[in-house]
Amino acid sequence: MSLAGVVLVVSYNQKIARRRATLDLIMLHQSNDGIVKDRKRFIQLRDKAHLAQWAAPDKADSEEATVIKSVLNHYELVAIGVRQKTLHENIYKRWLRSGFVKDWIESKPFVVQLRQNTQNHKIYCEFESLARRWANKKEKELL
Repeated sequence: MSLAGVVLVVSYNQKIARRRATLDLIMLHQSNDGIVKDRKRFIQLRDKAHLAQWAAPDKADSEEATVIKSVLNHYELVAIGVRQKTLHENIYKRWLRSGFVKDWIESKPFVVQLRQNTQNHKIYCEFESLARRWANKKEKELL
């Protein structure tokens, strides 16, 4: 087999592996009881608004703050995977783009407060960056 053939095979296998990793992550997100439970609780908190209150230092160890951070950590991991090309961006985007962007918009006050409290302005920066990139024109007005 020629060098070009080897390169093509390796490239093709990498694409398949990236797609498989993305689908595995999606399936985990849908089937893991802990993740599903955290996601439902996050949605309840998100829809009540005022997520920033759970970023207060005195509430850092609360169940609510833990759930919020769990979901945001998942999104940060996805964003890193997309940036590093470990995950297939188009598959993930087709599956959860609108929820991903909405969750960033609604979580932004929490993240801003958390960044201020910790003096770490890099917290959830990958999630923010990907949400901004995926946002449509109307959503960008809310960012």
